Amino acid sequence: MDYRSFGVYRGTGLFKRCLIFVLALTILQIILVGWVVKEYPDLNRFFFGEDWLYEYLTAVFYIGSAGMLLWAFFKFPLTKRYKFFVIAFVALFIFVAMEEISWGQRILDIDTPDTIEDINEQDEVNIHNLQTDLFHVLLWGGSLLLGVVIPLLDHTSDWVRGLTKKFEFPVISPDLHFFFLLPLTYYVGHRWVMPKIIGFIAFTIMLFIIFQLPLASRYVNKLPPGWGKYLILLIPVLSIVMYDIHSYLIPLTDNKAGQEAAEMVLSFGYFLFAWSVMKKAQRRAGHESFGSTV
Repeated sequence: MDYRSFGVYRGTGLFKRCLIFVLALTILQIILVGWVVKEYPDLNRFFFGEDWLYEYLTAVFYIGSAGMLLWAFFKFPLTKRYKFFVIAFVALFIFVAMEEISWGQRILDIDTPDTIEDINEQDEVNIHNLQTDLFHVLLWGGSLLLGVVIPLLDHTSDWVRGLTKKFEFPVISPDLHFFFLLPLTYYVGHRWVMPKIIGFIAFTIMLFIIFQLPLASRYVNKLPPGWGKYLILLIPVLSIVMYDIHSYLIPLTDNKAGQEAAEMVLSFGYFLFAWSVMKKAQRRAGHESFGSTV
């Protein structure tokens, strides 16, 4: 099987390295939440505090994603439709990155206007902390749509595939679905009630069942051969582990650990997507040999 990690390089080497990275982060998250968060407040602040490690890493991944797409936009010949979607993703990534650091408010020591302070849960100059869940619904709902649903439909429905080809929409590589589903396991616990957790686990199991069907063969062929279609089963297992840890070891009011880590891992998924778009643009322009073994 001619598998290419993230649709770019032949072989599973690159995918495995990225997989080890996010699984190591998950193990670290379990240790941090189960032990460090309660026993060492300073370390908790270092990892999960505002303008600290995870929040800055999230911003860096989004800025890096925007930078790679801008490089592809200006460096390589792309069609007008493809350029439109590329620049739309650039704007989205920059917006989310700036939201993460509250548009530089704390860096520049800018006071929050009273009108915003009254409606912002953290008294900051940003949208995602307004007293509504709309931003998070759009972020996570949109990420599931872009990272899981559209790629699956693109490889199982000729009608959807026709649309994405007609409008030249940059579909995320199927093997990246794990990197978009994994961050949601960090959210389980006190932020989610049991029906939501059960629904999320049922959704991942349903995807696994779909992977076994003949209609999904085109999609499965884009996953690491042999074990790729079974990798998704880690999601419900990790969800249960995270739920147990969050439920019994973190105070009801403290879910910062889950939120910041989830957003950071999600940003890494988008980083890989942007990198793959850039490499594919290089390939089309003939600037490098596409499919080098890694």
